[in-house]
Amino acid sequence: MSIITSVTAQKNQKRVNIFLDGEYSFSLDLDNFGQLGLKVGKELNQEEINEIIKKSEFQKSFDKTLNFAMRRPRSNKEIKDYFRRKEIDISIQQNIINRLIRLELLDDQKF
Repeated sequence: MSIITSVTAQKNQKRVNIFLDGEYSFSLDLDNFGQLGLKVGKELNQEEINEIIKKSEFQKSFDKTLNFAMRRPRSNKEIKDYFRRKEIDISIQQNIINRLIRLELLDDQKF
């Protein structure tokens, strides 16, 4: 078990750094930070830490892809090429695509 010993704001004020047992461990967006109920003194096991990091990586990748997708209409191929260029983990790519489709920001027929 690891204990959250500190939470500090990043320059990007939408994210925070999480320190476990006195050492930097990972960063997290404020939405997930609030939803997960994290606070100084909370104990986390390795499984919980891995799940939090996975959520953090998804949100960070989604935010970047969203910014890319909102500049102009995009095709599926353009988004997949973007994933390749930015080296976005393949395990989260389909979830990002599904969310963009739900938000009506990705539609090959309209493109």
